[in-house]
Amino acid sequence: MPPKKLNGSELLAELGGTSFDRAPAPAPVPQPSPAPAPRAVGRRSKVGAEFVPLTLRVSAQQHSALSDAAFAVMKARGPGANVTPQDVVRMLIDRAIADPDFPATLIQDDAP
Repeated sequence: MPPKKLNGSELLAELGGTSFDRAPAPAPVPQPSPAPAPRAVGRRSKVGAEFVPLTLRVSAQQHSALSDAAFAVMKARGPGANVTPQDVVRMLIDRAIADPDFPATLIQDDAP
């Protein structure tokens, strides 16, 4: 004869006297603190984290002149000196900071 089907309350009454030993809850696993997110994505800056990125648009002719200046600096410094047009702009800015009259020597006024 098949066993009698019990409804929920009958099953609870039948099993009410039995209990299973419960294992203590496992101790929480300490989670390591997440690593801080990097400040910037992409190529690492050559000049350091304390500098501010600047977008500067130049014409093809201006870029060519900056490239020529970078090549001249590389040639003067010798083998292994990698100088980019961006480095030339940084050098000009550093020189202008050191010598406030320097920018005036670069700007030629065409006025008569």
